[in-house]
Amino acid sequence: MKVVFLVAALSASVVYMAYTATIVSVLSIERVPIKSLDDLFHSQLKMYASGDSSTLKYYLTVSAKYN
Repeated sequence: MKVVFLVAALSASVVYMAYTATIVSVLSIERVPIKSLDDLFHSQLKMYASGDSSTLKYYLTVSAKYN
């Protein structure tokens, strides 16, 4: 009976810690309200890409249209 109680208490403790960690994680992150490419270009976010990447080429092509 003691073993069953110990296992149940340990399991409940692990579930409780996982639940509280999830709640803290959800409440502590900052959500960035970017819904379109236009929002991205007008945001304060910094974008990083390697010098010869397709992402950088696309960004420069599209950003030229917005500026």
